[in-house]
Amino acid sequence: MTGTYQDGDWIAAQDPGAPPGLLSEIAFRRWDLHPVLEANPGLRPELRQWIAQVNPPHLRRYPAAGAQTGAQPGGYSGQQPGIQQPGIQQPGIQQPGIQQPVFPYPGPPQAPVYGTAGQAGGAYPQNGYASGAYGSGTAGQAVPRKSGPGWWFAGCGCLALVFVLVLVGLGLGGLNAIFSTAERQGRPGVAEKPLSSSPSVSPGVDEQIRAFEAEKVTFDRLAATLSNNPVAASVTNAARFRILEQRIKEPHLSTFSARSVVAEAVQLRQKLEQRIAQAKVLRVNRSRSVSEGLVDSAGKGFIDLRWDAATACKKSKSSEGRTLGCVKGSEPLTIHLLPENAFHDGWNLRMTVVHELAHVYQQADERAADDGASRTDKLLARGLFQKSVEKMADCFALTYYNQWTLTQENYTMGYGYVCNASERQAIRSWAAAIKAPLPK
Repeated sequence: MTGTYQDGDWIAAQDPGAPPGLLSEIAFRRWDLHPVLEANPGLRPELRQWIAQVNPPHLRRYPAAGAQTGAQPGGYSGQQPGIQQPGIQQPGIQQPGIQQPVFPYPGPPQAPVYGTAGQAGGAYPQNGYASGAYGSGTAGQAVPRKSGPGWWFAGCGCLALVFVLVLVGLGLGGLNAIFSTAERQGRPGVAEKPLSSSPSVSPGVDEQIRAFEAEKVTFDRLAATLSNNPVAASVTNAARFRILEQRIKEPHLSTFSARSVVAEAVQLRQKLEQRIAQAKVLRVNRSRSVSEGLVDSAGKGFIDLRWDAATACKKSKSSEGRTLGCVKGSEPLTIHLLPENAFHDGWNLRMTVVHELAHVYQQADERAADDGASRTDKLLARGLFQKSVEKMADCFALTYYNQWTLTQENYTMGYGYVCNASERQAIRSWAAAIKAPLPK
């Protein structure tokens, strides 16, 4: 947006539908947004109670909501059609893929003590670093008193001045003790600079790091069993796990944040275990149908097949056509087809199934891309397949069955473009790179 600043944390803090884990993270990082969070009807009672304990309203002095910056993740989304009809949700460059888990609240985090006397307001730690002081007061200013010891000291000469300095030194020491007590009470203040240059680690972080390493060992062992599967990236969601690896290594990581990382790692590992167990059941062609046999062979049980395209897929925009199948971006491992008896013949059925399998492979290819550009994207960027993922899927089906036409008897399927020899060679190279089965 031109000329407009968007504070992502502030937007999420007032959203009743925001994931509880995200609201917890914001509450820990953004003390200035505590009033916004408390006004959110979707805030969990435990988090609301924690805010009231560590940051009582009568102690707060905040700037306007949204004063701190918040990065907005970029990405794109779109829809890709199935056969003769849009039906695939193209993933963005960044895809969470995982619903934020609900994390336990560990109690008030260790609050830093107040800083130098005379600072206006209090500043709150951001991921372990101290931000500038809040408020509009001027350090060191005070209203003169009309009577009392201050006036007596002012007229007693140098000796009295030395005595005053001694008292001030003692007084500051006492204030330091008082404000140190405030730390134990969970009152906010200005974070003190560590004495050493090494990153400070909150109590309990080491334990969470060890727990994450244990999860990583198990996750990597499970993921390795899919090393030759073309849909491994969609099954494992390894890209998200790698992001968690970077987060757990961040300096000044709080115990609260570390627990959040471990909780999501546990969720990813458990989901992978569940999918591996389900694949053992799905890889058996229980219906003994042609379509299920093709899908089971391609994905080794990790691709699901449902004969519900009439309700799951969008209708064809053409009055003379109909949607035979689709793959949705929200379900990258599920193919939706019409019942087999709705197809003209076996050729029409097989071409449709392989076309939709190509879309499943394209989705996995996107998720496996480290630099944001998948192999599919790079082929389309070269102008192949008329820069269409649908015509690329048609070309995959044509290459798979070594066909040179999309017309059979009195009907035509697909998107009306028959790929040439160089494009078919590109399909073979693409399939080999992503380990997708393709007859020679």
